[in-house]
Amino acid sequence: MSPASRDAPLTFEEFETLMQPLEALHSIALGVSGGADSTSLLLLSAHWRKQRLQQRKNAPEILVLSVDHGVRATACQEAESVVRTAREQGCRGEILRIGEPPPQQNKQAVLRERRYELLCRRCRQQNIDVLLLAHHLEDQAETFLLRLARGSGVDGLASMSRESMRHGVRLYRPLLEFPRARLRAYLAQADASWLEDPSNQDISYARVRWRKLLEPLAREGLDANRLAKTARLMARARTALEETSFAHLRRHARLMEAGYANFSHDLLNDAPDEIVLRSLSRLLMAVGGRFYAPRLSNLEHALESLRESPRTNGKTLGGCKIFSDKKGGGFFVIREPAAAASAAPVRLNGESGRTNFGVWDGRFRIFSTDSAVADFAENFEVRALGEEGASRCGESANLVRPAQIRYGLPALWREGKLVGAPHLAGPCDLPVRFVLNRPKGLEAPA
Repeated sequence: MSPASRDAPLTFEEFETLMQPLEALHSIALGVSGGADSTSLLLLSAHWRKQRLQQRKNAPEILVLSVDHGVRATACQEAESVVRTAREQGCRGEILRIGEPPPQQNKQAVLRERRYELLCRRCRQQNIDVLLLAHHLEDQAETFLLRLARGSGVDGLASMSRESMRHGVRLYRPLLEFPRARLRAYLAQADASWLEDPSNQDISYARVRWRKLLEPLAREGLDANRLAKTARLMARARTALEETSFAHLRRHARLMEAGYANFSHDLLNDAPDEIVLRSLSRLLMAVGGRFYAPRLSNLEHALESLRESPRTNGKTLGGCKIFSDKKGGGFFVIREPAAAASAAPVRLNGESGRTNFGVWDGRFRIFSTDSAVADFAENFEVRALGEEGASRCGESANLVRPAQIRYGLPALWREGKLVGAPHLAGPCDLPVRFVLNRPKGLEAPA
């Protein structure tokens, strides 16, 4: 990109090209704070939809979600302003509120994760698979610098991807390769206003300090574009490593429909350590329902321990337990029973037309079945089976061994009574079904 073009307004034609993967969808959601970046995303997306309607093409409905974080006194008014703009642009708009008090430490990171949880939960509730976010070139550069300062490896330095999955929702960042100046130039051309977040100038936050360092770094040739290019190179290396680890997993591990896994001793030894660590991490994330991998130091220690003591009785890591399979050889990875018990219940409701009730424990997506009726679920909830529930399943519980596997299974409860645990009882006429999230490398056997 030439220096002159870096300040030119972003064109609709550029944006339209990036939206091609979404053209066939029924609906999409946008996360909008009201700042310049997300306001650009809102206006461009609304214009894209209007253009498609005029051309009599499929035009996904747009749901604009704005989070009232409650940190500033003006947060509610800011969210209301976003919703007004969304409706003026022909989109639906909703305010989501964080019900917890602001954290005292690591405030930005904690609030960011709470926003993601809220946004993705609302998308699942609305049966929306794709959430658009307004991250841009400088965001990518700042993320790279933050992670470089923390000593991140290839995965961390790959920074943000244009597409990723989080909390069961596909995140899409169409503006990721455009500099902030082009987004603001687009808004100026459109005579549009936006909100300024005062925290963006607060140097008590590490991200803000790195943002302010971008200008002097650019004078030395290390500008946002070059940092983002390095992140893309890291992403390319990450893809190669991931594909190799996926093949390694397919050879040596299996993820069962009940949400636990087993793997052979060869998984620990039949590849370079980088591939082994990635494979082990992938297993733990899948069984533990986690978005983030365990710390590298903890993974390395676990690998060393499993190699030295392959007949382990139980090693806890990433919300999982790893222990040896004394009958079949190899190892089991199960959800730690206490962690499953503490997972937030998914409460069902009888909203008409509802088919997707969300994700329980980060592992199982919950859908209504043909036997469901509009008001079936007023007092139903999904939570862990636990020892209490397993004891109510009679002989069917004994079909799943080792016994600890049973306690982390999803079950349907109503007013303290167990309604069903399909992974123990087999096919039954429950009004919901549980579908295990299967990451790449751990697909169901053909």
